[in-house]
Amino acid sequence: MSVEQDLKTLILKHYKSIRAFALELNIPYSTIDTMLKRGVSGTAVSTVLRICHALQIDADSLSNGKIEEKQPVSTIKYSLTEEKHIKKYRTLDEYGKKNVDTILDNEYERCNKDEKDLIVLRDIKAESEVPKGFHSIPTPQVDAFATHASAGQLQSTKQIDAAEALADKLRQKTNSK
Repeated sequence: MSVEQDLKTLILKHYKSIRAFALELNIPYSTIDTMLKRGVSGTAVSTVLRICHALQIDADSLSNGKIEEKQPVSTIKYSLTEEKHIKKYRTLDEYGKKNVDTILDNEYERCNKDEKDLIVLRDIKAESEVPKGFHSIPTPQVDAFATHASAGQLQSTKQIDAAEALADKLRQKTNSK
């Protein structure tokens, strides 16, 4: 089947007739009829572009004798690094893509959690003592305190006392539920 026959079939799929299509585009019926009978290559470029736009098909493909759906033009600007990531991603097999997708989803979720939905407990207590639903994330000051405590140089600071008080309040809150 020729590209002109495919084009005619596509037009009739979306419009009642070739004449209805011509009226819609404000192109003389004879122009479209001639194009379908003698070939797309003899038709004015502006006419071919209007037809391609109306049918949502790619003009470059049509000029190469194929009818392909027009791909939307992306308005997103990518950095060079992002383009490199995309190229690398496209070379991965399904297993690799699944791994990258999982990591990306996890990191996106971590970075976009609503702050009021996540309470992070900064505590010097062991992970096993942290109330259920909380995470223990040591801060640099707590790490330093733990180092001093293990070396026998225990230094109580206001920050650590405040962290312990917060931990106690949170434990009471979770135990009361």
